[in-house]
Amino acid sequence: MTTKTPRRALFRAALLCAAVPPGAGAVFFVLWLATRNPGLVAAGTAALLYGIVLWAVGAVLLAVHVRRERARGASAILVSRDRRIGGLTLLAFAPFAAMIVGALFVSSESYGVTVDNQGLVRIDEFAVIDTATGRRVELGGIAPGDKKSASIHIDGKTSLTYEMLRFSIVSTGTVTGYTESGLAGEQWSTITVGADGRAAVDER
Repeated sequence: MTTKTPRRALFRAALLCAAVPPGAGAVFFVLWLATRNPGLVAAGTAALLYGIVLWAVGAVLLAVHVRRERARGASAILVSRDRRIGGLTLLAFAPFAAMIVGALFVSSESYGVTVDNQGLVRIDEFAVIDTATGRRVELGGIAPGDKKSASIHIDGKTSLTYEMLRFSIVSTGTVTGYTESGLAGEQWSTITVGADGRAAVDER
């Protein structure tokens, strides 16, 4: 009796359904780490959410593949191998997705600020203020040509402002008009103080 080789179209489709969402999520996550672009957080999260649907489709395709090939009399060893490979691939999606989503939630609880003093005089004091809670993060003094960075913890929706003391004069401005914790993603602003003492804010 000749042993039949399993037809693997459904098996390959099941693997594709299992592999594409976490792969896309990983790409978006790495790009987000490099750029801190909030749009990539939304894209990565959407990829993982759609991945849940594809995961279910992949599980059904794998089950249909195994049942059909057993009914055809295909090699039991090969069919069992397909079931193991497909099952492990599908199972790998859950912890991988949870790891990425968890990392986004954890990292999105803070807003990063870098102050770059490109002027010719020292910034005596610099502080970032959460307008919702009044929380202040003090960066202290910044010498000409130096940079300082800090992160401020974010609870819910808020805006951030800054206070700068230079030449005994206090100046204020907006770091960001709106930010929030959760899936909005971590954001980062660079505040560049020029020779004229003016601060330019670049949000990322």
